[in-house]
Amino acid sequence: MDYFSQSREGVEVFDTNAANPKLAAHFLGRATVIDLEKVRDQVSLFDRLAAPSAEVQVVDVATHAFKKFFDLMRETDYVAEARAKNVETVIFYIPERDAESYEEGARLLARFPSCTFVTAENENLGEIDKRARGGDSYFTLRQHERRMLIPRLDSLFALALAESELSLGDFLSDAPLERTPAHKSLAYRSPHMRAGIGRFAKSMFEQIGLAMLGVGVQRATK
Repeated sequence: MDYFSQSREGVEVFDTNAANPKLAAHFLGRATVIDLEKVRDQVSLFDRLAAPSAEVQVVDVATHAFKKFFDLMRETDYVAEARAKNVETVIFYIPERDAESYEEGARLLARFPSCTFVTAENENLGEIDKRARGGDSYFTLRQHERRMLIPRLDSLFALALAESELSLGDFLSDAPLERTPAHKSLAYRSPHMRAGIGRFAKSMFEQIGLAMLGVGVQRATK
């Protein structure tokens, strides 16, 4: 979300964690909470995603909503409808470290062959399970043409960032932001932390940019 906020004029965010919509709280005024257990929300979401928009639309798919979201995406024939309206859909898949997660990712890749699919390996999740590394699904995702790496972030920096009201993009600016003391978290007040998080953000955004080369993004799911 931060990447698209930095590179585009407008971003609309959909948070599918209706029980605990932390993402929506972070992107006040730009996020809509979606409860996929409600038919009304299902229809509203996919109708809006399939319609042409000047904004990039990002769906954060919560773990508990994963199966429901992609089942609906398949059952409604959303991809074909969106493509007919020149709406490009990109799936960012962040696998956990276990074999089951890589198997799920490989199934998702096969299930939506006409979507741009990006495997996002997150170094912050620790080492990949040995059984996962030996599986066919791991190699399928490793050999896929679009891949990116979420670099490791110092645990202290990560904790400070999680408690901050600022976005990653705020840490890319060399000039200190004008904020009230209440908004200046430790992550931003400390030059050391600000620089470290800034390096992380720059590396992360560069990785996303490379993974997205040649793709005109309008819809992204994570």
